[in-house]
Amino acid sequence: VNRSALMSVYEDIVESEQSKIRNNVAGQMDLFSLAGATDSLSSSAYTYPDVEEYTLKELLIMEKESSGMYFSGHIIDSYSRHLESVNPDKISDIKESIAEEELGNSSKYKDKSQVKIAGIITAIRTKLTKNGSTMAFLTLEDRYGEIEVIVFAKFYEKLSSLFREESAVVINGNIS
Repeated sequence: VNRSALMSVYEDIVESEQSKIRNNVAGQMDLFSLAGATDSLSSSAYTYPDVEEYTLKELLIMEKESSGMYFSGHIIDSYSRHLESVNPDKISDIKESIAEEELGNSSKYKDKSQVKIAGIITAIRTKLTKNGSTMAFLTLEDRYGEIEVIVFAKFYEKLSSLFREESAVVINGNIS
């Protein structure tokens, strides 16, 4: 049974099962339990509507919302051809390298190093600066990790229309 069909009837199924539990607690029995049917959930006991399955992007967004992670893939997978041509730095490599530098070890990425990262924007927070302009803090996620990106006011004002949650971006910047 596909997820869109399950989502369309889950409230009815939950209510039905809760009703059975309430009846059993009250000492009542229904016709099916008298006939020897089991009380366990069975997908064959329910009928599911014939509805079109969610798109992969919709499935991934719901997985992330409900569990905090993706199971069926990653939203950025649909951009894999483009990512090959961009050849971005992996966020996990940057973070590991910075951790190594903080321990005093040499690392590929240092403070003020230029990087190119590509990923999906998962969160956006804006903030007014002292002079009244707007800057943004983006949480950017690739397949390997997530990182905070600060977009200063002069860039944010020019590019703010590109920054939407669940949109893919390539960002050139400096590590700080």
